[in-house]
Amino acid sequence: MKVVFLTLVLVLLACALCSAAALDIPLLWTVELSTVIENAATVADINADGRDEAVIAGYTQLIALDGSGKVMWQWENTSRFGTYPAILPRPGAPSLIYVADGGGHLTCLDGSGKVIWSAGLKAPSSWSASVVCDLRGDGSHQVIQTDRAGAVWAFDALTGGVVWQASVEGEPVSYEHSLHFIAEYFGILAQKGRTWSGSADSEKLLTTEDD
Repeated sequence: MKVVFLTLVLVLLACALCSAAALDIPLLWTVELSTVIENAATVADINADGRDEAVIAGYTQLIALDGSGKVMWQWENTSRFGTYPAILPRPGAPSLIYVADGGGHLTCLDGSGKVIWSAGLKAPSSWSASVVCDLRGDGSHQVIQTDRAGAVWAFDALTGGVVWQASVEGEPVSYEHSLHFIAEYFGILAQKGRTWSGSADSEKLLTTEDD
């Protein structure tokens, strides 16, 4: 099954590259960032100027680029990043940027690269991206983050306060598109082929489903 899936991914990638070549899309700019980049950039208007910027997680650096590829700021972390940052746009104000690292911390920065808050996890976070959402549907925002100890955290997006914390078996992942919200319920993928679901305003994980 894994071989078939990998083959399908390679075929789709080849088709995408051929399509891009056929469109003859012009190269606008390139930039040398002098770091290891293992994931995609996150694009958003981080400084409320009406134009999108790109935020990239390097090996231990978080880097913001403007629309011309110029480095706006660079924040140096003490631990490695394993995935891309999440961004909470705020109308009329700088966005908030969230990224977890291999040292077991979730950090929130504003659009100028200033650290707003930092929270400790139970263990390092490697390939699990932060997910920003409105769990309660009341206009407030929370940040969902998992770590390698099996902990699932919900933090207040503005203050970093812990809303709740739960645990699952295995090492859960919370990639942006693997965390699903339906009304007041959420689901999160975990290792060993399981999907966990629970109430969005509680630390209780209600059900599991084996893939």
